Amino acid sequence: MQSISNELTFLQTNMRVMSFQMGHMKQLGALHTAQFMAASAIADEEPETPEASSAAGGVSSGQPDNTMLSEM
Repeated sequence: MQSISNELTFLQTNMRVMSFQMGHMKQLGALHTAQFMAASAIADEEPETPEASSAAGGVSSGQPDNTMLSEM
């Protein structure tokens, strides 16, 4: 009877360890999913145009850049 009790205790301990490991794997999976979603959202963003940059407070004189023309 003692050996059956020991075996049950061993199995219960193994089940707790496996349950903990599965929970940990689910957390890691959720973390990796969140990281992937964030990375793909960043990759899907359109590059910022100069008009959007100046509208957002970027430095722009409002004049076209004529440096190439003035050097000719």
